[in-house]
Amino acid sequence: MRRFQLQRASTHVVVIVCLAVVLLGTLGVVFYKNFIAKNRSLASNQDTAKNTGSSSANKESTSTNLPSSSIDDGDSVDMLRYTNNTYGFRFDFPKQTYGSIGCHAMNQWYDNYGNLTDAPVTLYVVDSGVADMTVLESTHEFTIAQKRAPLFTQSTYGTNQRQYFSACQMVDVTQDKVKTSSTGTYLSTEYRSWQVYHVGSQDEIATLAAKFDSLPSGSNVKKTSYTLGQLSGGRQLVTYSFEYNNTDEIDGGATTTWYYPDKKLLVHIGLGQALSFAKSSGSDEYYIGQIVSSFVLTK
Repeated sequence: MRRFQLQRASTHVVVIVCLAVVLLGTLGVVFYKNFIAKNRSLASNQDTAKNTGSSSANKESTSTNLPSSSIDDGDSVDMLRYTNNTYGFRFDFPKQTYGSIGCHAMNQWYDNYGNLTDAPVTLYVVDSGVADMTVLESTHEFTIAQKRAPLFTQSTYGTNQRQYFSACQMVDVTQDKVKTSSTGTYLSTEYRSWQVYHVGSQDEIATLAAKFDSLPSGSNVKKTSYTLGQLSGGRQLVTYSFEYNNTDEIDGGATTTWYYPDKKLLVHIGLGQALSFAKSSGSDEYYIGQIVSSFVLTK
């Protein structure tokens, strides 16, 4: 009998040990699934999100850090290339042109007949030479101009009612100095401006004409209309016509205007007399043709 009881007790111990092992195993599985595996998954997701966020941030950084514009070497040794990443275009312009590079005082003046006469006041005149060029920027306007130019001030009148400037200094050329003319001030620099606009529809093409340099504008312009030329190279030539409130027509300078229908982009180029940016003193070669023909869209 005693042996039977011992065997029975041993059996109970084995059963209890087995149950304990099963219970501990079950608890281990539950703990692993709910804590360790979950935490690993969370950490992995956080790493993934972090990496994804970092990748996105890098892409965004690359996009937002892209300069709005840049100036680099052009295809030829005497040209630079202006690239605008905001609108997606580029054009070449000369590194240097013949222009005004200084000024000096003198007491004589050439009259209307080419005779050298004594000036009624001390005056300043231009020194000419080779000037370094750049592109000045504003929201819609991009102006090719000298980096530095003489600014004439202190306008006075002689006894012959002719205007003279009795002071001059070399200044850095800015968009404001180029576009703003005030009484008694004259900036001696040649410049040409490009104006670029995104248009929501073709209806805006006529409206924007009033904002372009070298085109008639003001209260005397009653109506502006336009025609589009044949599509060539992704763009159409825009020809403007104007209806005036009276018979006094407003003269405009030479211009070129293109419309890119796929991009809905309107580009206006002021050419002046179309003889712009001489290559050297007395030269009959000009850079304006190269500048205009180099214009292309980059995106």
